[in-house]
Amino acid sequence: WVWTPKGVLWGDVRLRSGRDARQGHAIVAQASYRIIVRAAPVGSPSRPRPDQRFREGTRLFAILAVAETDPEGRFLTCYAEEEVPT
Repeated sequence: WVWTPKGVLWGDVRLRSGRDARQGHAIVAQASYRIIVRAAPVGSPSRPRPDQRFREGTRLFAILAVAETDPEGRFLTCYAEEEVPT
């Protein structure tokens, strides 16, 4: 699995919820985020998809779902999860 940068986006990143979870023998902190970005049409290569992720420095956010934020279609809401080993 190789990750390839697709571009740079401005995004409003907001924490939704957080919890500790067990993955195998490790405990990880799981945090759920809402990330709002400028919209792109369905099918456009610049539109975020659930099989992609955002990066902010060393932080990674796996995209879980993408939906239009407003009726005019100017912004997208991306629901994402960040996992950080503790």
